[in-house]
Amino acid sequence: MDSSRPTPDLRTEPTSGLAYRHHESPRSAPRTLIVLLHGVGGNEHNLAPLVPALEGFADVVLVRGPLQLGAGQHGWFRVAFDPEGPRPDLAAAEAARLQLHRFVGALQRQTGIPPAATLIAGFSQGGIMSASLALTEPATVRGFAILSGRILPELAPRLAPRERLARVQAFVSHGEADPVLPVAWATRAEAWLAELGVPTEAHRYEAGHALTPAMAADFAHWAEERLAPPTVRLRLDDEGLHLAGAAGDARVALRLAGLGLAPGVPTPLALETAIQHIEDALQPAARRFAPGATLRTADAWFAGLARFAGAPADTLDRDTLERAFSRLAALAEGRPERQDPLPADPLFAARLVVLRELMHHLDFHALRGIDAPS
Repeated sequence: MDSSRPTPDLRTEPTSGLAYRHHESPRSAPRTLIVLLHGVGGNEHNLAPLVPALEGFADVVLVRGPLQLGAGQHGWFRVAFDPEGPRPDLAAAEAARLQLHRFVGALQRQTGIPPAATLIAGFSQGGIMSASLALTEPATVRGFAILSGRILPELAPRLAPRERLARVQAFVSHGEADPVLPVAWATRAEAWLAELGVPTEAHRYEAGHALTPAMAADFAHWAEERLAPPTVRLRLDDEGLHLAGAAGDARVALRLAGLGLAPGVPTPLALETAIQHIEDALQPAARRFAPGATLRTADAWFAGLARFAGAPADTLDRDTLERAFSRLAALAEGRPERQDPLPADPLFAARLVVLRELMHHLDFHALRGIDAPS
C-alpha cells in the first residue's frame, strides 16, 4: 500500500451493523468495487496487503467480521473441528450471510457502484462467506473468490437456480499442504461449481493455510480482468476517426482539415461550429461501445497532446483533457498566446476538440499511448 496514503477510518454501515475500511481508488471513473473478508480469528487488516494490487482499478473495502473472539480477533460464525472435519454453527453462518448481503447492497447504493462492477473475496472463513453470498444471491456481485476456503455443503438448499448462477464467475485458490482446510475442499468446490455451471479459475500452490504472494498476484490478475474497463483502439488522422473494439469497428466521417479550425488559435465561432459538426458526426457511433472504456492509440500526435495537457507520457484522462480544452477556449476568447502557446502541429486544435467531444459523448474515461499498461 502507498505509505503516503493514510489507512481509512473504521466506519460502521448502519443497515447491516458491519464495520469496514474503505480504500477509494485514485483512478478516474468508472468506479468498481472489491469487498474483502478475513478469516476466523483475524480482522479487516489481514487482507490489507492485497490493496496495492487492486486499488489501481477498484475501490477496496475491508470488512470486519461481526463476531468478536478476542482482542483484535473476529469471525463470521463459530466453527468446531472434529475427526470428521469442521462443524460450523449453521444458524450463525446464515445470519452472517444475510448481514453481509445487507452490507454489500447498502455499500453499492452508497457508492453508486453496480453489482456488475462488484467482486467479493475472502480468505478461509471469509472465502466461505464470499461463496455463500454469491451462490445464493448471484445478482449481488459479478464474481467471487475463495482463497484457501471452501463452500459449505449445507448451503445446497439455498443455492440460486442454475440459470441465475450462470452470470457469476469464481476464483478458487488453495495450498496443497493446507493443514486447516485440506486441499480436498478446493477440489470439491471446483466440482460443485462445474456442476452448477459457474465459470471457475482454479489454482494450487506449494503452501499451507496462507495467503501467499503468488496467490495474491493470481487473484489480482483475475479481478482486474473482470473489472478493468474494456479497451478501444483509436486512430485519428485527416481521413477520419476510426475506433475498433469488442463491439466491432466504427469509422466516423470527420476530416480534421474540414472542421474550420485553422492552424493556431481558433475564433470562438470556429470552435462552436466545429463542436456542433463533431457532435453530429459522432451520433452514429454512440452506444456502440461500453461506457467507461479506455481508448488506446499508436498515433504520433498523442505525446504532444499529453505534454500540452500536463499529463503523464502514457495516459490522458477525461478531466485532464477537459482542462486542456478550457485553455484552448481561453485563448480563443482573447488570452495572449504568449501566456499559453499551442504546439506547432497545425491540426492540434482540431484533434483536441475531436477527442474532447469523443470522450464525453461516447463516455470513454481515458486515452493511453499504445505502449501504456492496461
